[in-house]
Amino acid sequence: MFHISLAEIWIMQDALMPNLFIMVGTLFLASIMDLKYRKIPIYTWIPAIIVIITSLFFYYSALPFDTALPELLWSGFFAFIGLAFVALRFYGGADGIAVMLIAFAFPVNPLTDRMQFIVLHVFVIACAIVIVWSLMNLWKNLNAGRSGNMEQMVFALPVPPDRFHAVKGWIYGMDRLEKGKLYTDSLTEEDMAMFKDKPEVWVVLAMPFMIPLFTGLLIAIFLA
Repeated sequence: MFHISLAEIWIMQDALMPNLFIMVGTLFLASIMDLKYRKIPIYTWIPAIIVIITSLFFYYSALPFDTALPELLWSGFFAFIGLAFVALRFYGGADGIAVMLIAFAFPVNPLTDRMQFIVLHVFVIACAIVIVWSLMNLWKNLNAGRSGNMEQMVFALPVPPDRFHAVKGWIYGMDRLEKGKLYTDSLTEEDMAMFKDKPEVWVVLAMPFMIPLFTGLLIAIFLA
C-alpha cells in the first residue's frame, strides 16, 4: 500500500500550477487570434507544450505508480477523443490541440487536488455555449422574418455580397472542387462574379470555438 505525505501532495499540486497559468494565458491569446483571424499559428502552442511536459515530469515523479498510471491513461483517452473530433470535422485542428493539452495539463484540478476530469467539463461547457450561440442566431433569423432550411437558420446569416469581407465564414452549399469550402475572406474576383446578381447569400458563420474552450477552462478550474 502506497502512502502520500502532506509534503508530497503539496509538491504535486504545486507542480501543476505552471500548467494552469500557461494554459489560461495561451487560451486567452488563442481566443483573440481565433476571433480576429479564425486561424491560430502552430507556434502558439509551443510554450504550453514545454511547460506541460516539464510540470508533468515533476508531478508524476511524486505519485505512486498505481495512482499515476490511471491518471495518465485517462488523460490520454480524453486527448485521443479531442483529436478524433478533428478527424470528424467537429472543430478545427487548433481546437483539437487545445483539448489535448487541457487533457494532459490537468490530471487533477491543481486548486483542489481532486480528479475532476477537467477536460470533460471544459468540453461540455464549450458545447453548451455553442448551443446557446446557435439558438441566438436562430432567434435572430426568425425575428428578422428570414426563411431558410434548419441548418441555414441555426448556423448562417444572409449577407450581401459587398459585405462578405466583414463576415468570417463560408458560402452555404458551395465548395471548390479541390480546396473545399468557399470562405468569404478568400474569394477571388471570379468567385464574386457568381454573386453579382444576388442581393443576399447565406453564409455559415465560423464560430471561434477557442472562446468557449477558454471560458470552459476558467469555469471548470475555478468554479467546478
